[in-house]
Amino acid sequence: MTTTAMVPVIQQQVSPPPSEFASRPCWTCRQRRVVCDTRLPHCVKCTKSGRECLGYGEKKPVIWVTGMASRGKMAGRTTFATSASAPAASAGPVNLNGAMMVKRPLSEPSRNEPDLRHLEYFLHRCCSECVIYDSENPFKRFVTLIPQNEALRHVIIALSASHRRNSNGAITLSSKKHEIMMDGLVHEQKAIKGLREAIAKNDKHEAIVALVLLFIWNDALQQEGRQSWRYHLHAMRALINSRRNTPGWNSFFGSYFEETYAILSIFGATLSKQYKSDVCDVFGESELPAVLQRAEASSWTGCPAELLQVLCDVNRGVETESLVLIDRFSCSQWAAKHHETSSVIMRTHLAEAYRGAISVYALRVLGRDVVRENVSFVVGRGISHLRQIPAEDTHFKGILWPAFILGAESTDLVHRAVILEIFQNLSGLLQTWAVNQATIILQELWSNADDPSINPQSWLQHVRDKGLELFLV
Repeated sequence: MTTTAMVPVIQQQVSPPPSEFASRPCWTCRQRRVVCDTRLPHCVKCTKSGRECLGYGEKKPVIWVTGMASRGKMAGRTTFATSASAPAASAGPVNLNGAMMVKRPLSEPSRNEPDLRHLEYFLHRCCSECVIYDSENPFKRFVTLIPQNEALRHVIIALSASHRRNSNGAITLSSKKHEIMMDGLVHEQKAIKGLREAIAKNDKHEAIVALVLLFIWNDALQQEGRQSWRYHLHAMRALINSRRNTPGWNSFFGSYFEETYAILSIFGATLSKQYKSDVCDVFGESELPAVLQRAEASSWTGCPAELLQVLCDVNRGVETESLVLIDRFSCSQWAAKHHETSSVIMRTHLAEAYRGAISVYALRVLGRDVVRENVSFVVGRGISHLRQIPAEDTHFKGILWPAFILGAESTDLVHRAVILEIFQNLSGLLQTWAVNQATIILQELWSNADDPSINPQSWLQHVRDKGLELFLV
């Protein structure tokens, strides 16, 4: 059975009657990026929350708002400047846990309105994707590094423009979309020029590492799917190695760059044939566990440090007791250690999904004999935990990698339908090219697996041999 024939059948089984439900989410839920109940004539979720349901029409209704944001602490505000009664800004950032308020020197290079709008969009829309818990968002603090190097401002604007271009419903007019795209390309070129100059001058500032990190994200947003993330990761490694022993490196930014590099390197190596993770060469086997422990708390993935260590060992082909360690790991005990008791249940579901996905991945990489019945049980259990995490929950943004791995291994039609729904919701939350590409690859893998005329092949080997260099983090 091919994928194209399978998907409509599943949708007929799980979709509600058309007389009571719309075929698409309402525009209000799309704007809020929550799952819509699609009830007619108006969405019940909107009604219960006291919001106006904008309906289910094909074209998005035009709504005019005032201020830089329609909700949150910046709602109604028209500038980053503090109120007249507020104390003068200090030399450092103000209120980083809530709305980012930028010092005067930072705003001076961006006096024109388009640049300010891009910076505001970055702070209040893009940065929320970079952490699970937004109590202290490192990406918001990158703005405070702009005085070190203007190229950082340019890459932030380029990234914001790419994100806005991809965002569903964010831009309604094609001419406006083209204008934003061209604006992003101009700032991207300026950022590239600034990065080259900084490297030539051996600039040691933290802004340069942040610049390379944001280039990785910007490339992931490109619709053509750039594969330069590998080169940026190698550059990030070189920058970290050259700065680790310099004064001031053990600061907030230095630690975060190390943690982020470890995450990107470990997960980046899983589906790539060209890229090999080298985190142990950077940190050493004795230091790596501490780095992964910090990454567990700051990363947007939400993967437990112990499972990250197993994944790192599997990538290296190290013959450890990987599968035994995975089986012994208690997701509920790990989740219960978190200081927010309200997050324990969702953290447990997230950890269980990673545990199942890493177990399946380890079997494929280490070449162990795969017993179909046992793998099907692990996959089914992992997907059942994934489906317990609502799209509007903050932990949902961390399920991209395990959802793909479990989906690729799945043979059950109902499980595949769940994975497709997850990726549909992820495409509305994250604007990266890889989400849509992963969906296409999954359907291709399923089609091949269901076709008896095609020689069976490990899905992982197929993904790697095809050279897609899929970057799912």
